[in-house]
Amino acid sequence: MIRKFDLYIARTLMLSMGVVLLCIVVLMCLFGFIDEAGDGSGEQSFLAIILTVLMDIPLQLSEVVPYVVFLGSVVGFGSLCASSEVTVLQTSGVSHWRLCVSVGLAAMVFLAAMTFVTEYVGPFTSRIAQDQERGEEVAGPRGGYWYREGQVFTRIRGIDENDSLRGVQQFEFDQQGNLFRATEATSGTPIRAAFAWELEDVNETLFDARSQSTSISAARTWNLTSDFPSFSSRLTQEPDDLSAGDLWNHIAYLKEQSLDSGQFEITFWSRLSTPLSVLGLVLIAVGFVLGPLRETGMGTRITAGIGAGIVFGYLQQTLAPLALLYNVPPFLAVLIPVSLMWVTGLVLVRRLS
Repeated sequence: MIRKFDLYIARTLMLSMGVVLLCIVVLMCLFGFIDEAGDGSGEQSFLAIILTVLMDIPLQLSEVVPYVVFLGSVVGFGSLCASSEVTVLQTSGVSHWRLCVSVGLAAMVFLAAMTFVTEYVGPFTSRIAQDQERGEEVAGPRGGYWYREGQVFTRIRGIDENDSLRGVQQFEFDQQGNLFRATEATSGTPIRAAFAWELEDVNETLFDARSQSTSISAARTWNLTSDFPSFSSRLTQEPDDLSAGDLWNHIAYLKEQSLDSGQFEITFWSRLSTPLSVLGLVLIAVGFVLGPLRETGMGTRITAGIGAGIVFGYLQQTLAPLALLYNVPPFLAVLIPVSLMWVTGLVLVRRLS
C-alpha cells in the first residue's frame, strides 16, 4: 500500500534526480559541443552544432540513468536524513527495508519516464541529428555500408533521410564461394508496403567458368528478409544508439546470418537489466545514507555517490570486452555486475538492523 510518506519521499527524491539529471545533461551538452566543433569541417553553423548536440542527448541518457537515480537517491534521501524526517519515520515503526521500498518506488517512476525518452524519443531525435549533420550529403563512411543476406553481399554508398539508397553494389556467391553475379545500381527507392527497394539504372553481370555476360535494366526489386523499418538505423548507427526493439531485430538478423552478435547482445541485455541495476543501486544508496554517511555533509555524500557510480561503471565496461574475448554468454557478463550491486546493497542494509 502506498502511503503518504511514500509520496513525500518520492517527490523529494524525484526532485533530486531531476537536478542531478540537469547537471549531467549540461555537462554532456558541453562535451558534445566541444567534440562536434573540434571534429567539424567548419561548414556547420553554431546553431546547427547546438541542435545536433541537443538531438543526440535523449538517446545518450540510457547510459547514465542508473547513476542519475543513484546519485539523486543519495542526495535526496540524505537531505531527508539531515532534517531528521527519516528518523521520525523510523521511530514510528518504519523499517529500513520499508524505506528501501519507498526509495525504489520513486526510482522506478523516474526510470519509467527516462525509458520512454530513450526508447521512443531518442531514436527519433538521433535520426534528425544525423540528417542535420549530413544535410544534402548522403555518403556513408569510407567504403560505404556493408550488409549481408545469405550469399549476397551488398555495399551501399549512402542512405539519405528518406531511406533512399545511393550507389548500390551487390555481389552474389555460390556455395563454393565463387562469384557468379554482380549487380550495380545508381539508387534505390524504398517500397515500404513490400519491405523492399526498387533499384534504378541496374547493371547486372553474370559470371561462369568460361565467360561473362552483362545486361542493363531500368529497375529491379530488392526484397529485404530482415526487419525493414529499422534497416537504416541498424546499418548506420552504433549499438548504443539503437533502441531495444532495433537491437532485438538486428540480433535476430545477425544470428540468422551466422554473424557475431556479441556487442549487440551485451547492449540489449544491459538495457533489459537497467531496472535491476537501479534497484540494486537504491539498496546501496539507502545503506550508504543510513550507515556510514548518516552524519556526513552533502559534499561527502555526493563525492561518495560519484565514486561508487564510477566503480560500478568501470566494472561493467571491463566485463563487456572480457565476455566477448572469452566467449562468456552476454547475459552473464551483464548480470555479474548487477549481482554485485545487489549483494553490496543487501549487506549494507542488513548491517543497519
